[in-house]
Amino acid sequence: MKIIIYFYMVVSLAIQPASAYEITTHALITQKAYERSALNPSNPNSVVTAIGFDRLGQNTAFDLEQKINAGLFSTPVDRAYYDDAVRPATINQSVVRLPQQQEKTSMQWLLERGFTPGFSSVESFEGSIPGWLMRGSIREDDNDGRLILNAWATGDDRDLDPYGRILRAVKHFYDPVRDLAYPFIKECVDYDCLKSTTWAMGAVDPLTTGSNIPDVNRRNHFTWQDAREDYFYALTLVTDENSDGVRTGLERQQNSWERSWRFATAIGDLGHIVHLLQDTAQPQHVRSDAHAPPAGTEVEAGEGLADASIEAFTDYRVLGFVDSNLATFITGNPLQSMDEAAGGATAYFWKLSWRRPKNSVFNADQVLYYPPR
Repeated sequence: MKIIIYFYMVVSLAIQPASAYEITTHALITQKAYERSALNPSNPNSVVTAIGFDRLGQNTAFDLEQKINAGLFSTPVDRAYYDDAVRPATINQSVVRLPQQQEKTSMQWLLERGFTPGFSSVESFEGSIPGWLMRGSIREDDNDGRLILNAWATGDDRDLDPYGRILRAVKHFYDPVRDLAYPFIKECVDYDCLKSTTWAMGAVDPLTTGSNIPDVNRRNHFTWQDAREDYFYALTLVTDENSDGVRTGLERQQNSWERSWRFATAIGDLGHIVHLLQDTAQPQHVRSDAHAPPAGTEVEAGEGLADASIEAFTDYRVLGFVDSNLATFITGNPLQSMDEAAGGATAYFWKLSWRRPKNSVFNADQVLYYPPR
């Protein structure tokens, strides 16, 4: 019954209208999805009481009652989540990861703009159920990049992936018409491309009969399969370290701690999945159309800056200000680079073609513009 409830939770999140852009835009869409989902206690169809979440602290939903030593961290912690590569995982085989400034920054921006009702500070929000959901949605865009001599660069406030460098973004594409993942050879040699459906589900090939089975060697540890496993552990985890049929008080306490963090991980897993669902509403992601960050020094796969501007513009609409890294491209007129052929007054039009057969979604014959609110 509870597995059915969990499935209802993710479906409730998935059916909301979505777009996919920069991480703060993803965060806001995820917040709106939460507000309309069965995870929200205000929803008439809420599953919060059935699962037992109504007994949790609003601001500390899955925090432990005390700080403990976990993983490789020298300082005791009470808030964490798991990143498991071993299947099935146990507490001794699990990698523990901590919340980071990366997601906290986006949460702070949304809170300052009144998008997180009921929370007065980012500290109270980040430990809540919508905070954990948002954390997963933000961290799905964790990206490192290769530089000269194959060195790696990381330019954000997050912890490094414990299993090695990763560029998640090249696994966020799927063209259902051509059954195509991100198609650019160089990037795929460097970073290993997958269809976003495969990346999200954690299956060998979720779209092929007979291959929709868990991929036990999957690189993504925040998939639908992981969400199911983490939820199962959260409900049922019981260990007997000595296999002697006697569970000590310490074992019971450790199991309780892990079950709390498994709930946090399961909600975070849903956030990762919701991010990928949001990507399917951004035309470039379903046409396998590369779009490097507009502030980047290298335009990906020969694409122009126009292709890169759409995500910067939508983030501008959320934040209400221009990120200094993007100022060259959207200062004064956030649509200035939306189409490379446009200029002057014409640049006020958002040129998106939903019919164009080629890779790029930008086209001068489509005009639609809604000013930022």
